[in-house]
Amino acid sequence: MRALPLFPLLLLGTSSLLFTACADDPCKGQGVHRLSVVAPGEAHQLVEGDPRRFASIQDALDFAEPGVAVCVSPGVYREAIRLETDSVRLIGAGAGETILESRFSDDDPLEGGDTVLGLYAMDLFVSGLTLQGGARGVALGGEAEAELVDLSAEENGVGLLALHGSSLTLTDVSLVRNGATGALLYGEEGAVVWTGGEILGNGTLGRSDIGGVFAERDLYARDLRLRDNVGELAGDLHSTGTLLLESSTLERPSVSGGGPRLVSQGGAVLRAVSAHTDGAAVLQAACRGGAEVRVENLALTDVSPIAPAIRLQGCPAEILHGTFVDLSGEGRFGAISLGGDTQLTLRNTAVIGYGELTMSGERWTGELAESDNFLGTAAEASLMRPLEVEPDLRPQSDSPLVDAGAGVSLAEDLDGRPRPSGLGPDIGAYEHY
Repeated sequence: MRALPLFPLLLLGTSSLLFTACADDPCKGQGVHRLSVVAPGEAHQLVEGDPRRFASIQDALDFAEPGVAVCVSPGVYREAIRLETDSVRLIGAGAGETILESRFSDDDPLEGGDTVLGLYAMDLFVSGLTLQGGARGVALGGEAEAELVDLSAEENGVGLLALHGSSLTLTDVSLVRNGATGALLYGEEGAVVWTGGEILGNGTLGRSDIGGVFAERDLYARDLRLRDNVGELAGDLHSTGTLLLESSTLERPSVSGGGPRLVSQGGAVLRAVSAHTDGAAVLQAACRGGAEVRVENLALTDVSPIAPAIRLQGCPAEILHGTFVDLSGEGRFGAISLGGDTQLTLRNTAVIGYGELTMSGERWTGELAESDNFLGTAAEASLMRPLEVEPDLRPQSDSPLVDAGAGVSLAEDLDGRPRPSGLGPDIGAYEHY
């Protein structure tokens, strides 16, 4: 499996001030050359009567040279903006404070041609904005390079579009209620690194196969909250490369069924993920070119299973310390479906309420190595509160999961607490404390 990159650090500029700015300066403390933008009709007090003030973001960007920060005060700006100068910073007062709205926001965003913010240059930094009401919230074209921080794309057709050749990293970027899909990330080269944010309610108009995010490249994500994204092929995330998801939550959707929540065609790593679903598989993975699947500390519940929780096709795979709970009481499926030449190692995993650990068809030609697992009912597992609206899948003190696992290389449980806590590691994603 390919090595995963370090998550990038945000490097702040250190050059001296050239222009004064608004009293509620979004660029405060960054120490960069700057221009300021004030929303029309807003009464902002200026420091020493700043002569470099603009009422239009586009006017300020057209004036800006490389190395300049364009600082946009709180307000609503109805513009279609193009950033075409390298090494410019576009900085708002914060998502929800500085709002860039499509000029055609009163129309159906899927019918219009408006891109609220188009990025077409190198070494760009954009932060502190909400982008709403356009056919596309943010679009990166050609060889554009951008770092996006504290952005929210809301109620567009597509929240984020990255074309072939573009490069981006995302920190605290949210996609909310974008009708067709949350993000389309095209191009097989490079990886998208995404840290923090929410992907909620995208694809609900039913005009896209992918509800949340489609990535034609590797997608490395952590600290995400995902819910209510609707797509026939995938609900939340779909990557044709490697999918890495860490320290994230897939909340139970309000709509039953649909496509799998997570889909990867190039292997997957799930680490410290809490997932709750309603009739859809949590992960569907295929492996090409020597890719693998690795699942560590995954806790999931399904209230109405119509498929196994995990589907593997032709993958060398390892699942360690999982807690899989079928709450339907029917137990019709195995927790994990094996296809092709999948070779699965399954250890220290609790499979609760399912009919069996794994299931496979006649075409499965792989191997299963399983040890130190638990298969039984919710009552037999003696978990804390598996049936609640917000279930607690930690084992109680009398649970047969406690101290029943074998030693593995996972030093922490899903809560980040040391493993083991007793005589041996517990079976499942959580240690009893």
